[in-house]
This record gives sequence, C-alpha cells and structure tokens, in this order.
Amino acid sequence: MSYFELFEFRNTPKPTDEDLQEKWNEKKEEYDLNLLRMERDELLIESDIYVLQDFPHKTSETKEAWLNYRQALRDFPSIWTPGINFPQKPTN
Repeated sequence: MSYFELFEFRNTPKPTDEDLQEKWNEKKEEYDLNLLRMERDELLIESDIYVLQDFPHKTSETKEAWLNYRQALRDFPSIWTPGINFPQKPTN
C-alpha cells in the first residue's frame, strides 16, 4: 500500500453503528432468502413425481392440488416474511 493510499484510507470516515446494523440486516435478509430458496427447491424436487403426466392420482382434484402446491412454492419467495411457513403438501 502506498503512502497516498494509506493517507486516503486513514481519512475515510468510519461507519456508524446504525450503518453497520443496516448492512447486517440487509445481508441477513439476503442470507435468509437464499436459504429459503434452497429449501423451496428441495420441496419442488421432491414433488416432481406428482406432476408427471402418468402419475396415478386417485382423483383429478388430487392432481390439481399438487399443481397448486408447486405453484405456491414457486411464488413463496416473493411473499415470504419471517414467521410464514411453506405451504402444506397435499395428500395422495
């Protein structure tokens, strides 16, 4: 690091506690959303079999419930706030 770079660094104002807290909250929310998406992706993978064309559903309503469930999973990150749980899986 050159003298001039060191001088510029020393003259950079330190962030305030509020700045640090705001950055922490931003990164935490980003981290939480990434975890949420990973969980959601796993649930989508687990439910892939239920929307295959030849999966033997007992009724058309059951198949529709699985399609709706998967759509709710895809939409979930856009409506998520802390405390909201994933949609419930349909039963076969």
